[in-house]
Amino acid sequence: MAALFGRPKQVLGTAGTLAKKKFPVDDNALVVGLWPNRTALAQASWTQNPDYHEMTFLGTDGTLETSRGKLIKTRTKPEDFSHWGAERMNAKSLPLPKFPPGRRNGPEHFVHCLRTGAPFLKLCSAEVGLLAQEILDAGLKSHRGGSRIRL
Repeated sequence: MAALFGRPKQVLGTAGTLAKKKFPVDDNALVVGLWPNRTALAQASWTQNPDYHEMTFLGTDGTLETSRGKLIKTRTKPEDFSHWGAERMNAKSLPLPKFPPGRRNGPEHFVHCLRTGAPFLKLCSAEVGLLAQEILDAGLKSHRGGSRIRL
């Protein structure tokens, strides 16, 4: 959310111990970021399927989603109400480029930037990390206080 959209105007968060009752910590959480023209939902759980780390972008003309390392694009017909209707015949898997050395994974990217002086990708930048922490903190405050937090 932070890397794509910047600072939201408001944040709403909720959390709970939903699956692992013997551990006194929240095991599931939702954080909603609210911007003037978009909403983003982040879900977190340490009780979910380990390989489920996907993203879905719902737009007015279609949907982009990741699914097990693939990017899938679905166009919405103007007369259709939902991206997720019975007909997903127009779903297309888009080819993904192979990342070059220095960008294939987080540790490699970190070391590459330190060794070469190359700038960190936006997603890996300290600025985005700080903003992400601000959003998460607002989500926790929202959960504890029961209301939206303005940023």
